[in-house]
Amino acid sequence: HDNLAAFLQWCLHEFADTDIGVVFAATSICFDLSIFELFFSLTAGRTVRIIESPAHIGEWLGAHRRVLLNTVPSVVMELARSGHDLSNVTAVNVAGEPAPPALREVLDLSRTEVRNLYGPSEDTTYSTVHRLDDSGAAVPIGRPVDNTRVYVLDAAGQPVGIDVAGEIHLSGRGLCRGYVNRPRLNEDMFAEHPEFPGERLYRT
Repeated sequence: HDNLAAFLQWCLHEFADTDIGVVFAATSICFDLSIFELFFSLTAGRTVRIIESPAHIGEWLGAHRRVLLNTVPSVVMELARSGHDLSNVTAVNVAGEPAPPALREVLDLSRTEVRNLYGPSEDTTYSTVHRLDDSGAAVPIGRPVDNTRVYVLDAAGQPVGIDVAGEIHLSGRGLCRGYVNRPRLNEDMFAEHPEFPGERLYRT
């Protein structure tokens, strides 16, 4: 469980100064966002409010203060569009979909910490993080979380230049061991790290 331990270590560091009273756990346990909602909350000594599904988040917003929402951007946008009061929300994590710039318009960034997070399940939930501010148009996926390395490589496995398209490759303590009983898929998706013996690269 070293990958989960590494992830929680980053969580505790990243959210150490964030004002959180309760974390809403509305994600199915089949989806890796639930790892953050359940394990971070309890490790950090926060309250967890288990909610049936993201569609019911609005029903609980008025019942709690200092709420952290951890969900896909479309749910946050829908909560705002439908007129729900988000004044009790002090932190928002969005992941699983591209984050629209309109998030800056529907959330008060002066009092709400908003993070855009990216990562495949194979790298234990989150690989990169970007804290939103009022600047810029597009919302980037950010920089690597602790214990993670991120590379953008071309088809030959070489780093690409700035503004050149490539494929994201991940390495670090968050990587899973591989796919159970799927050796060919493991061979396609994982490779030995060329610079760090014993480590692997994951092709996203």
